Amino acid sequence: QEAGGAGFEKVSMAQLVSEYWNKDSYGADLTFLGDVIWPLVKTKQISHDAYTCERFPHARPFPTKRGLDYQHVGQVYDANDEARQSDIDGFIRGIPTPERCRRRPEWAYG
Repeated sequence: QEAGGAGFEKVSMAQLVSEYWNKDSYGADLTFLGDVIWPLVKTKQISHDAYTCERFPHARPFPTKRGLDYQHVGQVYDANDEARQSDIDGFIRGIPTPERCRRRPEWAYG
């Protein structure tokens, strides 16, 4: 399968994965995305980010307000379909988003 389109150079995703050296470590999928995929797309993408929008090119605030339960895109769930609460409590609960990362000024928590 090839990745590409809309101004992207076509590359073989299978080849990129097969050539990647760090497949077996914890978080290898995220490392792969950061090491291999991000350099290919960073100037050709748009993302929505409530906390680190100032760090990445073309990042925009989320178009909707975060719910009171702090659930978020990319939330990790366990085998019983329960949210991994440590992600919420340890990273975002009670931490206001930067003003530039808010779609509306009153959305202090995304």
